[in-house]
Amino acid sequence: MLLLGKMFTLKREVYEFCDFWVSQGNKNINNIAKEFIRYIEDVEVLRQVEEKAYKESSKKNNKNG
Repeated sequence: MLLLGKMFTLKREVYEFCDFWVSQGNKNINNIAKEFIRYIEDVEVLRQVEEKAYKESSKKNNKNG
C-alpha cells in the first residue's frame, strides 16, 4: 500500500484496491501499479453503467408518477 500511496493520490481507491488485492490471495507486487490502474478503469466503467441505469430508472419513475 505504501508503494501505491506514494504513486497515486487516490487514497480511498488505493485502500480498496489493496483490500481487494490481498483478499484475492495476491502476494506478488510486480506490476501492482499496472493492476491498480486496470482496477480503477474497471471501477469507473461500473460507475458509469450504474449512473446510466439510475438515470433510466429515474426517467421511468417520472413518467409513471
